[in-house]
Amino acid sequence: MSKNFPWLGYSLSLLVLTVGTEFVHEKWAIALPFSIRSIASQITQKTNIPVLLPSEDSIQKYVQQNYDETVPVYVYIHSGSDRNYDVSFSKQPGNVGNVALIFSIRAERGGTIEQKSPDPKAQFKKIRLADASNAFVTVQCGAGCWSIVRWKTNGVLYEVWTKSRQPNGAVALANSAVQAGDRRKGISKN
Repeated sequence: MSKNFPWLGYSLSLLVLTVGTEFVHEKWAIALPFSIRSIASQITQKTNIPVLLPSEDSIQKYVQQNYDETVPVYVYIHSGSDRNYDVSFSKQPGNVGNVALIFSIRAERGGTIEQKSPDPKAQFKKIRLADASNAFVTVQCGAGCWSIVRWKTNGVLYEVWTKSRQPNGAVALANSAVQAGDRRKGISKN
């Protein structure tokens, strides 16, 4: 599948896979075909928390700025309970691990924003997102370097993780998600 944005001068191939992990009582649900609405619909079937996701344009811009624009992007959605979800964008099929991960957005009812990291040289910074909510940016390195934006809205902790020492991409994706608002609106739960 390819989603073309001719006015931006590039296109992004987005492929989606289904991965079953029933043996650990979790299910990966995959949106087909790729669209933020279809991803939100899959999440809405499994959880009752507000679904904040960046726009397709923001995702495409992030991938184009940080990766080869011809790289296919595989989307994995995990909603193991009605209290959380995790959407991962990966460069490889069947691999949502550190090596292939492009970025992810996670949500968990409850949860706390902690300023701690296994990296003793981690950097922390308080910022305001586009909706004026407080957020914390963590830049940490270990097996890879990550920029993480964490914020809490209506009792839900949200996190955007990008593989980068520069937090600009994570902040842009988080801002896009809060500006879009709850993606459950207009989606019926079966």
